Amino acid sequence: MKEFQPGDFRDRVTVRKEVNAKDSEGHILKVPYSDRCIVWANIYDKGSNAVNSSNELVHSVITEITIRYRVDILQTDLIVDNVHGRTFEQTAPPIILDNRRFLQMSCREVIQSNG
Repeated sequence: MKEFQPGDFRDRVTVRKEVNAKDSEGHILKVPYSDRCIVWANIYDKGSNAVNSSNELVHSVITEITIRYRVDILQTDLIVDNVHGRTFEQTAPPIILDNRRFLQMSCREVIQSNG
């Protein structure tokens, strides 16, 4: 496991939370994500794969994103790379590192193409 220092975080990301609203009958409506916080991060692409699904080639990039520890980050949150515009969804619960100094998220960026 890599030892992180605060100066290693050179990527700016926005953590977006899932927002659910209820209609007049009490049914849960899916509302677009809203911003939870903007933080410095270390984005590391670990690998990728391609799967042929329903006549579409789906590319999946496995990425580790590490930030300073926060208590409000949930697995349902999306992570948006503010520089490159990439959006990541978490594939597992965040892992606490170094006695609550850092939080590591295993994520997937899904890119679909017609080919």
